[in-house]
This record gives sequence, C-alpha cells and structure tokens, in this order.
Amino acid sequence: MGKSLGIIHFEDDTLMFTWYQNTADVMHDILRPTIENYRDIPYEESECTCGKDESVQMGTDYGGGYWWEGRACRHCLRVTKGHMPIEAVVEWDGYPEWWPEKYRW
Repeated sequence: MGKSLGIIHFEDDTLMFTWYQNTADVMHDILRPTIENYRDIPYEESECTCGKDESVQMGTDYGGGYWWEGRACRHCLRVTKGHMPIEAVVEWDGYPEWWPEKYRW
C-alpha cells in the first residue's frame, strides 16, 4: 500500500497534512497541522462531531500532483467530504498555486 503526501488547504491559507493512499485513490481522513511523520498517522474510526467543517481544496503529489475540492474540519482534524477525487465535481491535474514548492517533485 503506497502512501503519498496529502495536503488540505483551507480558505484562510492554513495547510494541514495527511497521506493519500495511492492504490485505492483515497485521501486519509485524519489531519495533522505539521508535515512531520505524516505517513505514520494511524487509521482510526472517527468523524467530525462539532459540525464546523469548511470548504477546502485537497491534493496529493501522487502521479505528478492533482487536486480537488472537499470539506474538512480544522477543530476535529478530519476530512469530512471528498476523500476520493473521483467523487469530486471537478479535479485538476498538477499542483495548485497554494502547494508549497518544497513539497513538489
């Protein structure tokens, strides 16, 4: 099971980090505020319980990069909608302008 970097971009330019599962094309739902050890974030069954999720853009560096829109909660540190890019209304190839240059391949 290959893991690539997943970054969640909030509208106020806050970035949060997780991993993207390459084989299944699924964004992991647990977020971290820093990139350190993002590949070691465990899988835990949980969800946003506060109801304060927001519109976000999320992307991965897998396959040269691509990104899509979804929802996430910065309080519960969870992706709440858009785990799979195939579910997105629109998906873009490449890196978005908010993607940090140092994390591009």
